[in-house]
Amino acid sequence: MRTPSPRSSSASKHRASAASPVPRSLRGAGEAVLFALVTLAPWPFASNDPPFESALAAGVLLLVALWAAHAVATGRFALRPDVVTVSLSGIALWSAVQLVPLPESVVGVLSPARLEWHRTLVPGTSELLPGEVGATRPTALALSADPAATRTFLARVLAVLLVYAAARNWLATPAGFRRLAWALSANGVALAVLALGQFFSSAPNVLFWSVRCEGAVFGPFVCRNHYPDYAAVCLGLAVGLMLHRERGRTRGEAPAGLLTPRNVGLTAAVGLMAASIAFSLSRGGILAVVAAGAGALLLSRPWRGRRGRQGNPAALAGAVLVAGGVFAWFGTVRIEQRLATFGSAETADSRTDLWRDAVDLVPRFWTSGTGGGTFVWAEPLVRTGRPTTAVESAHNEYLEAAVEGGVVRFGLTLLLAAGVAVAVARGFARKRERSAGPLILGAWFGLAAIALHAVAEFAVHMPAVALLAATVAGFAMAASDCDFERPPPAARERGWWTVGAGLAVAGLALFVALDARARERVHRLKLAADVTYRDTDSPDRLARRARYLDARVALRPDDPAVLFDAAQGQIDAAVEATLAGAPPGTEPPDRFPAEVVSRHIVPALRFLRAARAVTPIAPKPHTRLALLAEHFERSEPASVHFDRAKRLLPADADLWFTSGKAALRRGDRTSAWADWQKSLALSPRHLGAILLAAQEVLSGGEMREHVLPDEPVILLAATDLLYPDRAARAERQPFLEAVAACGDRSGATGAQLGAVARAHAELDHTEDALRAWQRAVAAAPDEFGIRDGYSRWLEQQERYEDAVPQLEWLRSRTQNGAIQDRLDAARHGLELKRGIEAN
Repeated sequence: MRTPSPRSSSASKHRASAASPVPRSLRGAGEAVLFALVTLAPWPFASNDPPFESALAAGVLLLVALWAAHAVATGRFALRPDVVTVSLSGIALWSAVQLVPLPESVVGVLSPARLEWHRTLVPGTSELLPGEVGATRPTALALSADPAATRTFLARVLAVLLVYAAARNWLATPAGFRRLAWALSANGVALAVLALGQFFSSAPNVLFWSVRCEGAVFGPFVCRNHYPDYAAVCLGLAVGLMLHRERGRTRGEAPAGLLTPRNVGLTAAVGLMAASIAFSLSRGGILAVVAAGAGALLLSRPWRGRRGRQGNPAALAGAVLVAGGVFAWFGTVRIEQRLATFGSAETADSRTDLWRDAVDLVPRFWTSGTGGGTFVWAEPLVRTGRPTTAVESAHNEYLEAAVEGGVVRFGLTLLLAAGVAVAVARGFARKRERSAGPLILGAWFGLAAIALHAVAEFAVHMPAVALLAATVAGFAMAASDCDFERPPPAARERGWWTVGAGLAVAGLALFVALDARARERVHRLKLAADVTYRDTDSPDRLARRARYLDARVALRPDDPAVLFDAAQGQIDAAVEATLAGAPPGTEPPDRFPAEVVSRHIVPALRFLRAARAVTPIAPKPHTRLALLAEHFERSEPASVHFDRAKRLLPADADLWFTSGKAALRRGDRTSAWADWQKSLALSPRHLGAILLAAQEVLSGGEMREHVLPDEPVILLAATDLLYPDRAARAERQPFLEAVAACGDRSGATGAQLGAVARAHAELDHTEDALRAWQRAVAAAPDEFGIRDGYSRWLEQQERYEDAVPQLEWLRSRTQNGAIQDRLDAARHGLELKRGIEAN
């Protein structure tokens, strides 16, 4: 009888250990947790709200704990370094580096702009509050412009890495891959049913028929552009199941026909999901899915060309028929209208301008980046001519990676996207004849769609999409391995490596869960503060709201948004306390009582000072510091704080207006006029308030010279506000002549040329008015207001032959009966005119 060797005895022992009930139960529980996370994540608004993201983080912690327990039970903890692991680990490591406080000399080499912010936006000696001793500016600073945001970004990257690692190294098996594909196919069908039902029976901005959102929604996704990314992965795996060789069939044997329960279900699922992606009206999503489908088709050509491997043409044809039936039933007019806007100005909307501006940040931070999650702070520094609302994402993951992470993160992001595509494609080439081949191809399709759509969207910021991509990538990368179908190799004896590795990944998961939990608590406190704010019957509602906002600071003490909200809450409470007993509508006070200052203003100043210290490029703290600078015992002048804010938000009309008001209040009229002129050049929003304040000390000519910008729309509006009586020709004429003089400029917009035309018309310059109107229509041919103004002027001039075409255009754009009446009158006038001319 042969005596077993120690090595074979050890291997047998570990195989027995791996097959014992405890490891099997742990693996089964881990798979159940992972599948639950992946399938449930999209339903609560893609898990983008902090409570749902916190729940996902808790699920990731549970998953990793089960993995670590399984490793201890089996003595095996496998980690295969591949392109995904290396890329995600590199991004996480670089984000951690961005959080480390470094000496100014080091920061000056890695990020000169970051050091310049630190030295010019933070005073060398801090402002002093009562009872304080002066403090100098710190000499060590992080590369990140917002450490709290970068820490959250790091936690999210680690969550994706941990889910990928668990799926790739622990849970991925051939049977598990099939179960995942079935689970996601079913989930995709459920999402498609919800999305289509909601699309055709609810308002475009309402989720679940009850939750109103700001933009266009689809399914449970707050932004319709994020739906195709999740649905594409489900679609790809459903197609993989359709092409998958059923159990019991030999290699090369053709799959069953269409009329089997399995194929009928998959056919309907694929057709329904494909149609739902089209009805999402996401142009980028549709294009990404089509491009990924073309790539998958090219990738599968050698496989389909082999004898006996013809896929499942009957089922694929049935899926096409199902999708066609959905289109025929519901119609495709809205899809056609949406796709027809490709290449138009609507396609670009604000993204082209955003990308053009954001590209200017890349050379400034190419070495270090601004820090993960800091695009919202960096983007306003290069913003030109766009709305001043906060932009949290670049709508381009690769550009955002270059801005926030410099060349390191940009390179790792490209490596991640390209590496997965290449590795999974090679895996399919190796496994095309095996049962996993179709599922690998389906996974490649879904992951390629996500990577392509990331060029114009930020769907991977959604936890549901990121978690799905990590899971499917983990299974696809594992399935691409040569030994995927083999049982796991014999493990080594339990040792410190197994325990240490398990504790390490569990520690990372705990960090992820704690960060998400802190953000959830901050979110809930903000909701409580908002509820308190709406309690208008309470006399101290703003003071109670301030306490909720203060509590958030204890949870996120280095978050500039949390610090600013707490400061604003204290300022609002100070106004409330000062105006207690005053009649409604009373203007906020210029000065606060001493007791209110000590109770509310001093804490507000501490929060503002802290917010500026952690994120010097956040403009709002500078503005509030300027408004409250007099309450410091020692501070720079208010104008210095305003100058910093205006440097950070040069295109914010509200900021320039506020700065002008403060300058006028302190007697600096020259600065006030200059700031207000800049504000009006950016937006006419404050025109009425500016004119009301300026006309107390300036004449009309002085306002035109010192306050009003040389912009025809503003000048014409100011004319109507200052001199609404058109009979006051002497007062109106200088303004109208100034407007008319702007007509010779090149590159004028339709609105500007329309203002010039109106000025010429009032000045009785008929031919000049006609030319200006014609240029205005040519500059903005689709602008309703311009054509309406032009047609009214033509009617007044009895130029009916020119008025009729304009009125016909207006009628084609609206069902307004007044337009039809004017058109009938113009046609009648034209007939009379022609009759008179004929006689």
